[in-house]
Amino acid sequence: MKWSRYNIKVSIDENKFLLYNLLYRNLLLLECNKLPENIHFLSEKTFRLLKERFFIVNENFNEIEAASRLYRLWNNREDVLSLTLIPSMSCNFNCSYCYERERKGIMRRDVIERVKSLIEKRADKLSLLNLSFFGGEPLCASEIVFEMLNFCNVLKNNYPQMRSYYELTTNGYLLDIETSKMLGLLGINTIQVTLDGPGEYHNSKRKTISGKPTFSRILTNVNNFLEQCKKSFLLLRCNYDEENLEYLIELLDKVPEEFRNRVQVYCRKIWGCGKIDITQKKEREVLDEFYSYAIEHGYRIDFGSFLERYNYCYADQSTYFLVQTDGRLYKCTALESFDEKDSVGNIFSESYKNWGDVSLEVDKSCIECKYLPICWGGCRKLRVLAKRSNQKLTDVISCKQVVADIDNRIKWFALQKIRDLKLGNTRLVSIS
Repeated sequence: MKWSRYNIKVSIDENKFLLYNLLYRNLLLLECNKLPENIHFLSEKTFRLLKERFFIVNENFNEIEAASRLYRLWNNREDVLSLTLIPSMSCNFNCSYCYERERKGIMRRDVIERVKSLIEKRADKLSLLNLSFFGGEPLCASEIVFEMLNFCNVLKNNYPQMRSYYELTTNGYLLDIETSKMLGLLGINTIQVTLDGPGEYHNSKRKTISGKPTFSRILTNVNNFLEQCKKSFLLLRCNYDEENLEYLIELLDKVPEEFRNRVQVYCRKIWGCGKIDITQKKEREVLDEFYSYAIEHGYRIDFGSFLERYNYCYADQSTYFLVQTDGRLYKCTALESFDEKDSVGNIFSESYKNWGDVSLEVDKSCIECKYLPICWGGCRKLRVLAKRSNQKLTDVISCKQVVADIDNRIKWFALQKIRDLKLGNTRLVSIS
């Protein structure tokens, strides 16, 4: 027997640490300083528990092969179809850091009908349909959002084995009460809205095209959505740089307590624009405070899905596509320009091409890394750009930063689990 190569230890305090297995996604809270390197020094009870949860595995078990097999199975499922639709590339905002400037257009009618045809053609084989709406601002073409949701709901009546998950990413400005009611009736599961800290800072970054402030209206709309759509969740994103990082925590008092168990919060550093001169130590300290405060005050932490999947992101899935307004297909929502070089096909064609060669097999360091089952080589867009510009992967992806980020996500996710354990909502095994 041997320790799994994919065990990750994350310190909680001087007397507790978390043991998380990245391959089997098992989590233990250990109330001790450390575990012995030699498994033969473990007590019989502890050994049995660790073996049952695959923290200890057979000596001849090939975990790298098992991880690769899970990756292939997870990302080549024919019973899952995931589509991100762009109803509108137009937007009513003029955010200072936006990478989608000067893009306009509404999804063409022939593209809408082709998307419907694709879903209907696959429906009898699907166990899950993931449908997301992105932009631009999708609510600039809310009628398309409503039409597609209604179409899928009607289709599900004929294919009861097909579950659905509906998501909408919006700036929240057009999310009035009537729109929220309609989204709720049509079964929206999650909406994502961005608030960049307190009103003064947010309004300096996220204005309307005409220059009007947006914070108060978005906050009102978000709270109205949570009131109207009692079965739906809000994913609250907070973008930060060195100017607002320390003030993000003030946002957490803006959502009424009764809604917070349906609000997931997460923070992302602004890239491509603005100041980002923040030391990793300072960043980690402030985010620790933010997430700890969020957990203590009833919020969810949006890291559960990250720690459950076997890919870096949706781009790895063979049946995931972003559908642009003109029908061109892509694998990433964060492209600076949706042009031909990054397109993997067209909605009117049955053949699709790979988005660059980002095969894991070409990166020996990634294959041998203990973070493989959750990182899988890092951001696909950065890998493609590195290959295209003949750069080393290490020049565009900081493994040290990725590892620190994963460790922190495990820690914050576990702290939420500990809170839920106290409330009787979940189960976390603790050994001493």
